[in-house]
Formats: sequence, C-alpha cells, structure tokens
Amino acid sequence: HHHTWKWFEVVPFTMLGILGGLVGGLFIKMNVKWCHFRKHSALKEFPILECACVAGITAIFQFPNPYMRGGMGSSLERMFQDCKPEEEDSVCVQSVIVYSHLLIAGVLKIVLTIFTFG
Repeated sequence: HHHTWKWFEVVPFTMLGILGGLVGGLFIKMNVKWCHFRKHSALKEFPILECACVAGITAIFQFPNPYMRGGMGSSLERMFQDCKPEEEDSVCVQSVIVYSHLLIAGVLKIVLTIFTFG
C-alpha cells in the first residue's frame, strides 16, 4: 500500500492481535484434541482412506466459495489490493454475499487446517 497509517488505527489492530492470539490458542487446542482422537480411533488403521477423505472433503467445501479456490497468497493479495471502481468480482464490493463468503472461507480454512495438520 502507498498510504501511511494513522494513530486511531492502533486500537483496531491491537484488537486484531488479541483476536488472533485467541484464535491461535483455540486452533492449537482443537488440533491437539484431533490428534488424540486419531491416535485412539480406528483411523490410524487406514491412513490412505483418511487422507482421501480429508482431500475429498476439502475439495467439496472449497470449490463453491470463490475466496477459497486459490492459495493463501492469492487470497491475501486480493484482500489487500487497492480498490478500483470498475471491479465487480472483488472484496471491494460491499455486499452481504461477499462478507458471508469471506467469513465462511475464514472459518472453513481454520477447521480444515486443524484436520489437515492434525
């Protein structure tokens, strides 16, 4: 970006930092629970089937949402680019659909990452 930050922006960024820490702690806790479940369940007997199921579920949930189709780098690039008035398929368009897709994408990315890294 080509803009300098303002002092009033410190409060929202501080809140984002706190929220990120809370979500990170929840992520670690859920990941440990998932690993414990995998270790003590029948899943450990069928690792290839487990991998195929995780890949299939990931594809099913990611394809319908346009903000989950690309990699993390392209998603972040789309969110932090400068807005142009002629863009219609962008996070710059203020609509409930775009916001709901972004919220769903964020939640699903966290949940799917817990299962993938677990």
